Amino acid sequence: MKSMNEKDIVKIIKYSLPVLILILSSILTLSLYLINKSTLKEEISELKKEFILKNKEQIKNEVNTLYSYIKIRQEQSRNKLKDELRYSINNAYKIIENIYNENKNKSKIEITNLIKNALRELRYKNDSSYIFIYDMNGTNLLHPIKKNLENTSLLDFQDKRGTYLLKEVINAFKKKNNFFYTWYWSKYTKTKEVKKIGFFKKFKDLDIFIGIGEYEEDFENFYKEEIITYISTIKFEKHSYAFVLDFDGKYISHIRKKYVNKNAIKESNLKNAKIVIPKIIDIASTSPDYISYIINDEVNNIELNKTTYVKGFKYWKWAIGVGYYKEDLDLLIKNKTEKLNNKFNSYIKNILILSFILTILLLLVSFYLSNILESKFIKYKKSIKKYIKDNNKQHEVMSQQAKMAAMGEMIGNIAHQWRQPLSSITTAASGIKLQKEYNLLTDEILLNSLDNISESAQYLSKTIDDFRDFYNTNKNLVDFSIKETIFKSLKLVKAGLKNKNIQIITEVEEVTFKGLQNEFIQVFLNIINNAKDELEKLPDDSKRYIFINVYKKDNKIYIKIKDNAKGIRKKIIARIFEPYFTTKHQSQGTGIGLYMSSEIVEKHMKGTLSVKNEEYIHEGISYKGAEFLICFEGNKE
Repeated sequence: MKSMNEKDIVKIIKYSLPVLILILSSILTLSLYLINKSTLKEEISELKKEFILKNKEQIKNEVNTLYSYIKIRQEQSRNKLKDELRYSINNAYKIIENIYNENKNKSKIEITNLIKNALRELRYKNDSSYIFIYDMNGTNLLHPIKKNLENTSLLDFQDKRGTYLLKEVINAFKKKNNFFYTWYWSKYTKTKEVKKIGFFKKFKDLDIFIGIGEYEEDFENFYKEEIITYISTIKFEKHSYAFVLDFDGKYISHIRKKYVNKNAIKESNLKNAKIVIPKIIDIASTSPDYISYIINDEVNNIELNKTTYVKGFKYWKWAIGVGYYKEDLDLLIKNKTEKLNNKFNSYIKNILILSFILTILLLLVSFYLSNILESKFIKYKKSIKKYIKDNNKQHEVMSQQAKMAAMGEMIGNIAHQWRQPLSSITTAASGIKLQKEYNLLTDEILLNSLDNISESAQYLSKTIDDFRDFYNTNKNLVDFSIKETIFKSLKLVKAGLKNKNIQIITEVEEVTFKGLQNEFIQVFLNIINNAKDELEKLPDDSKRYIFINVYKKDNKIYIKIKDNAKGIRKKIIARIFEPYFTTKHQSQGTGIGLYMSSEIVEKHMKGTLSVKNEEYIHEGISYKGAEFLICFEGNKE
């Protein structure tokens, strides 16, 4: 019958994958939904920004287009005016030239009077388009509108700006015979001087010049009317249109005719016109910009939010504006949003259907795989049990081999310890026998010899007791002194080490540890014996050392054992704790000593056992050898 843990594991194997698939499928579906919802929100937000930027850019382009149109038409009007003025003067000049050629026999005064009579009533466009004549001294000879100026010197005449008009014109004739000239002159009976553009031409034979001028505003008004008519017909969107406002706040052009030529502050469909109109004029007179405000839709009787781009045509002091309505934009965004929402809902529906289908397929696959995994697990469990059983047997064999090896070591050490006492007993017995045969045995010699035999026998008995204590099978944790244990252990191998000329150098602190004392001795002696075996390989005249250092630091106990046997080869140092690995001949070692030592320290005593090659100096001489480090957690106080 399966244990509860096994049943739980089987259930986990069988049901974890389907449950995981359901969870992942739900998470994936929810994530896709949230991601697409977020994406939709971002798209709508970007759509709004894009529409606003697009509309702003559109009305800006429309205003700039109108501005360019007005500027071109204004420049065309000036050019056409100049063409007409030049044409008028050239015609008058031909008349003067014909009169002069036909009346050369007459006096200059007579010829001048003939010319004045011929040109006095000549008009080219309106009453202001008349020909005037001056001599080169600044005296007016002909002025059809103001006859009182005739035969009067106007050389010192200044306009209201302080300009000497006739002096500038006469000086200009010194460089060329004809030219355009701009000045300011009273318009009709008004005292306000208005800008005029004129063309002047010199008639050298009579030392006179003729000219004609036109008030620029009179000529431009014709083109303004044409431009305004064109602008009033433009309509860009559902409610959008272009308007023109002069810098005095009067509508020049508006889609609703009733506002034209009316003051926009007093009569307009703007809410808060007293604030909005001055802002529009300020923008037009400084720098182009956008302005938002509210207008009243008189057709639908609702308020609309409008954003307008305003640019000023400063030459005529016009504010040109085109706007778009937020409500139109909202409607476009709403329609677009509905399309995106429909697309999103369709996408989510497809995701859910696909997710459901994939989940069902994955569940079927997962159940199939779960059954396979359950079957594999049962087989694996059986193989694990078999492996554990085999491993336990192998571990028992290795443990037995380690015991046999330890026993061999023990017998060898006993042999070393017993050799001298046995020799003393044999020598004493042989001495008594020999002296008896030669009648030399005295009571004193006999007693001394018997005492010697008794002491040697007691030493042998004590040695047996020591080895019996250190190699018993006690597995109980005890508090023991590491220092005392190490020195007692060294007594067991002292004779063997001394026989091989190996010197033990100790630096051991008094440290108490709770653990398996006998197993610690087994590990310690195993490392010492391995060091002894390696030191035996050195030349006979070499110094042979084993250093033992024990100390406590940061509540950890460190036991370092190092030799000067030149260290372990790099290619095998990582393998020395592997089972059955040995560098000795098969007859000399099994390769389980260091493996069992590692098992004892790490598994039985919860410590660590490591090794490295170390270079060091002792008594001024450099040595190299293997350093084994045992580390235990200190006892909690």
